[in-house]
Amino acid sequence: MLAPLANAGELLIETSLAEDGALLVSYTLPPAVTRLERTRVDDISNQSWRDQVRSLDDCAQIEATRVVMVADRRCQRARLRIEPRVMADMPAMRPHCP
Repeated sequence: MLAPLANAGELLIETSLAEDGALLVSYTLPPAVTRLERTRVDDISNQSWRDQVRSLDDCAQIEATRVVMVADRRCQRARLRIEPRVMADMPAMRPHCP
C-alpha cells in the first residue's frame, strides 16, 4: 500500500505565526497530489476543524475531512490559517480540563 505513496513526490510543510497568534501553515504538494486527508476524524477534532481552519486564498478548499487543491496552474500550495483556541473552552473538552 505504501509503494504508490512513495512515488507521489515530496510534500513541503512550512509553519509560522501571524502577528495575532494564529498558526499559518503552507503545504506545497507534489504535482500528482490533489488533496490532503485528515488522519484524525472524530467529533472533537471535527468541531475544531470547522471552527478554526480557514484557507488563506482560493487555492485550497477546506472540507470536512480534507483539504482539496483547486485545479489551477497558479495554485501550487495550500495556505491555511488556524485560529488559536483554548481547549478547555470547548464543551466536549470541559470534563478533561478541570
